[in-house]
Amino acid sequence: MYGLSGMGGIRLTNTRSPTRAETPQAEQRSRGAFAALSAAHFLSYASYNALTPVLALYLVAQGHDAAFVGITIAAFSVTSVIVRPLAGAIVDRATKPRVYAAGALVLGLASLGYLITSVAAILASRVVQGGAWAVLNTTAPAMAIELAPPSQRGRAIGLLNMIRSIALPVAPPVALGLLSIAGFPAVLALTAAAGVLASAFIWTVPAVPSPAMASRPSLRALIERTALLPAALESLVYMTAPLYFAFLPLRAIELGIAEVGVVYLAGGITMVVVQPLGRLSDHWGRLPSTAIGFAAASIGLVVFSVATDLVALTVAGVLWAAGASFVEPATTAMAVDRAPADRRGAALATYTSAFQVGNAVGATAWGTVIAMFGFAPAFGLGSAVAAVGLVTVGSIFVRDARMRAAREATS
Repeated sequence: MYGLSGMGGIRLTNTRSPTRAETPQAEQRSRGAFAALSAAHFLSYASYNALTPVLALYLVAQGHDAAFVGITIAAFSVTSVIVRPLAGAIVDRATKPRVYAAGALVLGLASLGYLITSVAAILASRVVQGGAWAVLNTTAPAMAIELAPPSQRGRAIGLLNMIRSIALPVAPPVALGLLSIAGFPAVLALTAAAGVLASAFIWTVPAVPSPAMASRPSLRALIERTALLPAALESLVYMTAPLYFAFLPLRAIELGIAEVGVVYLAGGITMVVVQPLGRLSDHWGRLPSTAIGFAAASIGLVVFSVATDLVALTVAGVLWAAGASFVEPATTAMAVDRAPADRRGAALATYTSAFQVGNAVGATAWGTVIAMFGFAPAFGLGSAVAAVGLVTVGSIFVRDARMRAAREATS
């Protein structure tokens, strides 16, 4: 069994007596595998995060409104949700690095489809990328968890998420700057190249057969019921994500603020710093860490609703990013904790579908609210959604505490 060491990689930490197979060469291979996974996941997220804010600006420049921006986000998310259970079954039965490599390649190359400016081509590109995104976000955490003992799952996911989160302070500002200098095609070339490089990095990881390869998937087995609770919690926090990732540049334009990249930079740095704190859920418990995240996200969205200058927008972005960064590692680890060992791919597919369900519902809802009533009501409603998550976690925590007290009283 392997443990994670430090902030920059993995280190073999045996939880049993050493054997001849556990050599320095094996340790080096394991560390190299995590490094390659981290690099690939960073590049995949760079491709995604570079495109999202620029695409919103591009569509509005073509004459579309915020409601259509929401529809394009929803098209991506709905496809990702539909594909995700199948991706989970594949991850449980196929060689994970090869699955990830294919997903990264498709994600990158599909960006070039936006060069065709028709509505049909834009939606088709979103659908293809949504399927690829499902594959990537099911495979990556499954690979990371294989490198960590059960007592360090929160830390493993936090470390992987930290590395991918570096893309947030880097990719949107670079993409927005490149858009102003060279136009939308240059941004598409950048996102395509990032996907191709991600595929190349992960291809260097040795292909290890999955223990479930010999079994046959069934329709019922595509959904892992034990992951439904953490999936529901994840969907609530990421229902608010489009307000930050997609609609923030439009809000900044309305306020006359040109330096919106600063908000993404600050939020991205926050994610990089906070994600490793996922290890706190290994010590405090999954629910307390999740509650902290919902509280921070809700407060951040309140600040967004009243912000009128760059400083306030930046503070709001930092709070929301910190909240999401607390929720995700805790709920990811919760999904794995509750799943059978041979069903982790299915559990992660079920769980990670929540991101896209929340994203699709949120994008459609916020786009409609913004088109009809403006930005402040949309951010205010987003804060209420995060508050619902906080209340839900609190009620589960109280219920579990009462059940433990009842068991202790009768024992």
